[in-house]
Amino acid sequence: MNSTKVSILLFIIGLVANEAIGYEVNGFCGRPEKPFQSRLKPDKARYAEGEVVTFQCDQYWNYLQTKQCVRGEWIGDQFRCGKAIADNDLNYVRVEDITEETPNVLFDTNITLTPDYKFANSFLSSRCDTKFEVTTDRRIRWTLGLQRPVSLPFFRINFHLLNVSVDESLQINLTADARVSPYRTCRHVFRDLKRLWRFGTKVELNFECDANSVGDAVEDEKSPTNEIIIETQSSKEIAYKLIMVLLAQGYDIGDDRQAVCGEPEEHYGLDMRILWPNINYSIQCSGDWEYVSYTNPDLPDTTIHKRQCVYDMRWNGTYPSCVPKTVCPIPEEENNQINPEFKTVRFNDVFYFNQTKWYAIDGTTVEYQCNSALTQVLLGDAIHVCKNGQWVGTEPNCFDLSELKVRKVKNRASDESSNGLSEN
Repeated sequence: MNSTKVSILLFIIGLVANEAIGYEVNGFCGRPEKPFQSRLKPDKARYAEGEVVTFQCDQYWNYLQTKQCVRGEWIGDQFRCGKAIADNDLNYVRVEDITEETPNVLFDTNITLTPDYKFANSFLSSRCDTKFEVTTDRRIRWTLGLQRPVSLPFFRINFHLLNVSVDESLQINLTADARVSPYRTCRHVFRDLKRLWRFGTKVELNFECDANSVGDAVEDEKSPTNEIIIETQSSKEIAYKLIMVLLAQGYDIGDDRQAVCGEPEEHYGLDMRILWPNINYSIQCSGDWEYVSYTNPDLPDTTIHKRQCVYDMRWNGTYPSCVPKTVCPIPEEENNQINPEFKTVRFNDVFYFNQTKWYAIDGTTVEYQCNSALTQVLLGDAIHVCKNGQWVGTEPNCFDLSELKVRKVKNRASDESSNGLSEN
């Protein structure tokens, strides 16, 4: 299940849960992971329920990725950035119609690209004399040869759909599968459509090719690829041509090619210690939080967990499970009102331990409302704040509007009577 579907599912679960208990519960998230050489927007220590964060890589020209904070958890794939490859051009292109058992070769061309210094790329149609264009709805295989072998976790291919508008392209299904190595599995992670000034639409296809295991990552480093194979097929006959190829490799340092991930996700209630910046971190519960993890696969028989950057710039390791030692009381399921005289409307900034268990901690707020908003008015603090295990705020009171009007009339009459006596 992809991250968008998960986010929608958790949102629906939250709505159902709020409806069941009779009030709204909103959590928060800590800072998400920040890849090496990237920009995070907005970049802060804490994010509200439902808030969306985006990141953009500094070097590799890839798509804008997003995550959303849902019930204390970031929903979305791990952010990663690659190092753009600027000096590994395509040196041959073979294009084949593979619909039938025997492929029909359309192009089989050695190429020499003219120099380009605008941005890192391995192919631009403006750098090549040959235009690799097909007009078909059949299955096409594009074999793109590189000047030298490279381990390739990220790449992007752009096609130009000639004389096809963006609206028309939305009705066309142009599928694309990719292979780079027997040790990596490629997945199509993003597609974008943009209008070109030359009568058509640019289709941007982004791929991530992950090693299948630690062993495969090692083998891929020993025997990197010098070919990218793309298979495309359009749902209707159109003319399209190859216009751009961008490549990116992972960040690493040292003779052992240690992967560099960036900064790991930060969870509330945890203390994180840097062992090796952007690579290795130890994590444990903060002083006023209690360790409740059942197991610790990172450092057994201890309360210290680790996050380690491994192959393909993936974070490995676990976070400790911690709960706050001091909390404010929250409604029980069978009696969801803290004070039966008022209606509990919502809790904000709660700490979600998991998708169903949450705690009111320092900074959590609870909002009250009179049981009948149309006939009653609340006097006092409608919002109370949790501090040191106690709800802080003036005790609210609900009064019937009719009662307040009677009191107001009586007070006015009393004032008039007093004024009359003073004149005499």
